[in-house]
Amino acid sequence: MLRNSDPHAVLLDDNLVVTTTDPERAHDVARALERTHSDPALLTTVVYGRSERRDPERTVDPEGVTAHAGRRSLIGAVPGAIIGALVIGLGVWLATDSTTGAAAAAVGGALFGAAVAAVWSFVIGTGQSEAYLDTFVDATAADLTVIAVRDDDPERIETAMDAVRDVPDIAVLRVDGEGRAHPVADQPTRRSRPSQ
Repeated sequence: MLRNSDPHAVLLDDNLVVTTTDPERAHDVARALERTHSDPALLTTVVYGRSERRDPERTVDPEGVTAHAGRRSLIGAVPGAIIGALVIGLGVWLATDSTTGAAAAAVGGALFGAAVAAVWSFVIGTGQSEAYLDTFVDATAADLTVIAVRDDDPERIETAMDAVRDVPDIAVLRVDGEGRAHPVADQPTRRSRPSQ
């Protein structure tokens, strides 16, 4: 076992267990489940692997944290720069009728918009729980990641099921308090319940 965000976790009445072999999918699942439950103590991540294998080509950022932060920041910075340049540049041009001033304002607006949107995109696109943080492992060392949300309220488990429904390359099980697993496909959710 490489990581375990809560070694004392126990099954509650209703539990959703998601497994994946892809660290990127693990990030997506943990973030989605984190957003369905306000209590981070209900989320657990366990990462299994044979050992901490290190890829000699990837010694600077083996867990991919910096690459993740860079991607999230770039996703926000590009549109932020465009919007900032347009809003500030046009605003100055309309207020002053100065092309030179508008061009300078557009450059400043682009820099400001890129910085603000990069930070915003990173914060919005990143989880904060221990379960999310433990999904960052050396991809060459991790073989299987198990992310679980535990709850006594079936409605919140259904909300969690809906949150991970569109994440590719995962296996999802609903586990009762006795440890009996049921494939999610057999579980009706709010989207698939027949109307009465």
